Amino acid sequence: MTRDEIKKLGDYRSPALPFPAGSFLWKVLKEKNMDFGHETCVDVILAGGESTRMRMGRHSKMGCTLEEEPAIIRDIKAGRAAGMKQLIVIGAYAEEIVKSIDQDPAYPAPPVRAGAREGEGFVYQHERLGTAHAAFQAARFLEAQGYLGHIMVRPGDMANVKPATLRELRQRFDQESCDMMVVVGYKKKFPAFGRVLYRKDGSVYASIESWDIIKMRLLRKIREGIEKEGKSHQDIINMIHQEFEAASLDKSKIKIILAGIVESLEKGASLGEIASSIETRSLNSLVRESDGTQTSLTPEEVEERCDKVNSSLYIFKAEPFYQAIKEITNDNAQNQYYLTDIIEIFNRLGYKVHGVLIKDDREMDGFNTPAMLERMRRDLDSEDFKKFEPGGLL
Repeated sequence: MTRDEIKKLGDYRSPALPFPAGSFLWKVLKEKNMDFGHETCVDVILAGGESTRMRMGRHSKMGCTLEEEPAIIRDIKAGRAAGMKQLIVIGAYAEEIVKSIDQDPAYPAPPVRAGAREGEGFVYQHERLGTAHAAFQAARFLEAQGYLGHIMVRPGDMANVKPATLRELRQRFDQESCDMMVVVGYKKKFPAFGRVLYRKDGSVYASIESWDIIKMRLLRKIREGIEKEGKSHQDIINMIHQEFEAASLDKSKIKIILAGIVESLEKGASLGEIASSIETRSLNSLVRESDGTQTSLTPEEVEERCDKVNSSLYIFKAEPFYQAIKEITNDNAQNQYYLTDIIEIFNRLGYKVHGVLIKDDREMDGFNTPAMLERMRRDLDSEDFKKFEPGGLL
């Protein structure tokens, strides 16, 4: 795709905004059209989430502090130190996030025009439908500008990543012959992270979310419980809750993960019909092998093949990224648009994906709960963590 072809996709127009014309956020998102055309790598930070599990009321977790700095400020500082300007995806609590950046003492006083400071731009995610949906807002903004450099994408709650790691990721990507690079860590450290599957040549061909693995296992147990063990409706419901408890999973996800099935059980629908509605293909993951063939893997086979997990820190060449992100669907356990699916799509489109191992897995930690935030704070206080200065990749 040429620069002219990208421009033909249409002039970028900010989506309809739920803010009064002339308001602070309206000005930030309508009047500020930062031009990233001269950048070699844009740093996209995903900061639009609802922060529901943090139980902070009507506040964003991006304001949570680590070493007395808000997470979003740590993100920006790390990216700036790695030589990048930021494009920040905002959504829930957008005004709070933008103002916290404006008011941070680490930066000079903002210019008169709201949000016009050199260094970061903002795009708005009206609906929060997953990480790929968030990244797409940034992609369409950059694509409409005709931007053809590299694009780094990272979650805003990954606030302990060190500048040296981001800098080295950029350098590796410049040196290696690939179209996308994903930072990975070891599964034993973060068992809930998505599984990354490698080929023998070292390239990455899939990333499978842990929730999808859980769903496959549960569907198999439900079908076997009905067809082979003669379990009742209540037996199956109890089994589902026991599985979630044993794995310390959020029970509020049950009806999302098992859409339709739990409702059918609670209404006393035919067990035979429930079992037959669970298709065999939904019990396995379909992955594309190095020779182009597709293999169906059980959850156990996925785990056997995988000892590394996806950090959700990526870097892409712009044109393949623009193409691939448009093909992501929400056909998964949580009905969300996962950015992790882009690995399989890159492979299917003939692009090359490399994985790079981070030196210290603790840099790829993120927080969705107060307990996870406290874990990250303890890491920062740890002498062992400080020994890994300045950070980097293996």
